[in-house]
Amino acid sequence: MKHNPFIEQIKEGKRVKAGSQWLRTHRGLPVCREPLPPAYLARLNEILNFLASAEKAKPSPPGQSFEIPISGKASIGRTYKWLGKDAEEKRIGIVGVMIDGEHHLSVEMSAAPAVYFHRQDQIFKLEVPPDLKLSFAEVLSRTPGKYIGEETVQPSSGVIELEAFKKVSCVIGCDESNRGGVAGSLIGSAVFLTPDSNLPPVYDSKQLDREARKRVFEEIKQSGVPFAFSVVDVETIDRIGITRANALAFDLAIKECEAKAGRPAELLVLDGGKLPLSAPQPKQFVTKGESVSRAIAAASVIATAVHEQLMMELHAKYPEWEFDKNMGYAQPGHLRALEVHGFCPAHRKSFNPIKQMVEAQLASSQGRDQLTIGFS
Repeated sequence: MKHNPFIEQIKEGKRVKAGSQWLRTHRGLPVCREPLPPAYLARLNEILNFLASAEKAKPSPPGQSFEIPISGKASIGRTYKWLGKDAEEKRIGIVGVMIDGEHHLSVEMSAAPAVYFHRQDQIFKLEVPPDLKLSFAEVLSRTPGKYIGEETVQPSSGVIELEAFKKVSCVIGCDESNRGGVAGSLIGSAVFLTPDSNLPPVYDSKQLDREARKRVFEEIKQSGVPFAFSVVDVETIDRIGITRANALAFDLAIKECEAKAGRPAELLVLDGGKLPLSAPQPKQFVTKGESVSRAIAAASVIATAVHEQLMMELHAKYPEWEFDKNMGYAQPGHLRALEVHGFCPAHRKSFNPIKQMVEAQLASSQGRDQLTIGFS
């Protein structure tokens, strides 16, 4: 096969495409030894914040380029993205923005993140602002990985706790299981961590099979780390809605977890979007938090393991719906079972297609009543 140096540079992250232009990255190029003139720093930090916000809102696929507002004289910037693996097969990446024809700004996303500012033929290396380290760690974890092939399962990096413990002494991480199911309870879980916690390596529960989740759950139990889980039943979900049910599940788990720990947490880190929690502590909501928070990753394993056990119990009670296979989610086999057998008490009547089935039954019943009245 003919060797193409240009293609190799793209694969190695040495060249990226921003719009119609190919840019050289910092990889393989010398970095200036003299510091960047201070006059640039405020503007570059501003652009980094714009880039982080845009990527956190929707991480772009590698190789794609999008326009983002960066304000100032150059009001629009062109983004670029590269994703790869390091020598240890761990995910690394570059995300950046072309400010104009002579300036672009990159973030090397890795265990040792750094910022690189290209000014004409000069490259300056800068520190990632402390308040953005977590943002770019989240961007790296959420960037679609199908472009770099199969990835080995990596434990949570714990970046959130590393940053949090610079300011607080204890953190609770929360995650839930079965929020999107159409049957079964919602499980909330909370895990209490301090800098001295002896938590084993933990992973995003979705990266593990059922047996691996059970094993990690047992390791968490053996570690002595305080944790708790809560169960919000189907009737409550149908009565108050899934968002409030999710908040309730977290509040209950947090309260019990703090009781086990013997003190309140100083910070709550929670997977997903904002929820109306009653817990008074400062809160940090993180999308795909399992990859960057060890407390959230542990909570995800606990919640999923408990959820699976409860669904196995429901399967023994209602075998027609094969809850042992679908775990309450609207998979094709589950939908076929609903068509054949209808719904059972374990199904959420406020969720489609069960909601539609309930409404159809009600309409049919009302129609029969009207006919009876008409002919009496």
